[in-house]
Amino acid sequence: MREFDVQIGAFSAEIEEELKSGNLSFPTVFDLSLRIKQMADDPNASTEDMAKLVRAEPVLSAKVLKMANSLLLNPYQREISNVSTAVSRIGSSALRCLAYAVAADQLARDQRSRQMQLVASGLWMHSIDVASWAYAFARHLGRGNPDTRCWPG
Repeated sequence: MREFDVQIGAFSAEIEEELKSGNLSFPTVFDLSLRIKQMADDPNASTEDMAKLVRAEPVLSAKVLKMANSLLLNPYQREISNVSTAVSRIGSSALRCLAYAVAADQLARDQRSRQMQLVASGLWMHSIDVASWAYAFARHLGRGNPDTRCWPG
């Protein structure tokens, strides 16, 4: 058990360092990348359907918003803060590439022990659960845009 406590301490220090550097890494769902690829290849898939998949992965959502707000894709710099608009802006081809890049990056960074992978995976699942509830509440209450971090007053 002592070794696990040391690993928890190291994991906590690693997360703290990632937060300080602004380069936080969470486990990702590789299957999501495959689903996005299939949807991007489907001519009948809507942008909103792709956005729903993107919302399921917090790291990918952040990267999609960042890409959509880049100078190349948003030359007038009108902030895009909603996932649906961001997915529409970057397009299905770029989304497919970005989803694979994020999945590959997350897998490459995950060098933790099996026990730590389980802890990180549990943290990710908890984050998804909380985000899902927050999204559902925002939609149900009609307060704020559920795709953004911005809430009224």
